[in-house]
Amino acid sequence: MRSSALAFVVACGFGTYAASQSIENSNDPSGYLAFSAAYSERFKESVGVKLVGRNLFKRGVNASLGAQRNDLGYQWNAGISKFSALSNTSLPGNGVLRFGLKGHEYAWEDTLFNTKRQTFYIGSDFSLGAKTSLSLGVETFRDELSNIAAGASPLISGDAGSYRSTGITSTLRFGDKKIGSYDKKNFKAHASAEYFGLTGNAKWSAVSGAIAFSTPITSRSTLKISAEGGMAQGGGGYSLRVTDRAFLSSDQLRGFDFAGVGPIDTDGTTVTPLGGRKYATFSVEMTHQVRDFGASQISASVFFDAGSVWDLENVSGGVIDPVDDSFFMRQSAGISLNLDNEWGSLSISLSEPIRQRDTDRTQKLSINFDLGF
Repeated sequence: MRSSALAFVVACGFGTYAASQSIENSNDPSGYLAFSAAYSERFKESVGVKLVGRNLFKRGVNASLGAQRNDLGYQWNAGISKFSALSNTSLPGNGVLRFGLKGHEYAWEDTLFNTKRQTFYIGSDFSLGAKTSLSLGVETFRDELSNIAAGASPLISGDAGSYRSTGITSTLRFGDKKIGSYDKKNFKAHASAEYFGLTGNAKWSAVSGAIAFSTPITSRSTLKISAEGGMAQGGGGYSLRVTDRAFLSSDQLRGFDFAGVGPIDTDGTTVTPLGGRKYATFSVEMTHQVRDFGASQISASVFFDAGSVWDLENVSGGVIDPVDDSFFMRQSAGISLNLDNEWGSLSISLSEPIRQRDTDRTQKLSINFDLGF
């Protein structure tokens, strides 16, 4: 089955956190061109390209265009946004007003449903200190889940239809912007909470958080430790749909494909990832700067990742009855080789799952090439 979906997002926000981002945007026009390649059991060989431009024409316009292609189909996304400084506001620090439009379309042979979403967002960010900021926002959306494949789980079929909701979001950030320095310790963390159900027919609440720490081991080696987790809960008789639940990406849990772990339902031929209400990840990585060539640097890393997605509100009514939504911590280990210079970077990563279930989808090899301009 080939499926297609198109979604548009309109966003508007202002605040000091956005202002900190606009400092980069307020410089001369810049951007980058990125090429990528990857292999997974689901998509086999994949290639992608992304083009991003910032502060185009020195008018505060940002634009992006990306595409990915493999044997199962393609996807593309595009967006354009505008930011404007607000010099006189009642907010601490400087403010920035942002608005934009984004579009996304995907068409994969094995996609089990189509989704469309339109979102409007307005928010503000407050500086609470040199390394602390608080973001508050209001978001309203409309989405639709349709064209569910015949072989998909009956648990997905019940999610079909159109949903609307308005909610409030908040995020507290603390620490350094980047971690992994070779000359000093770095730390950063964030905690987020959201509630949807002020209007519309979808109602839920969710909390999540992440923490990361790095410390130099030698003058050319650094150790990074990070963890992330979250949970969501439906309310008012609303059960979380598949599009509301958590899935882990191949960046969060290396060695596994996107949505490659967690509760599933299958008829023996079609596997339907169901996601979960809870997720957790943990990672330890040591990076060593192998050699410098002028402005170019070669580094090598060894890493260990662990992660899990679990817990469904409804485990009955599927082909597998009941669906297994128990906690199971997947684990993987791997190595990566990175080349960085002023023009871009090249990264080759090889991961091996060391604890998994038979139904998990893996992604062992990843090659990414970025070219900046």
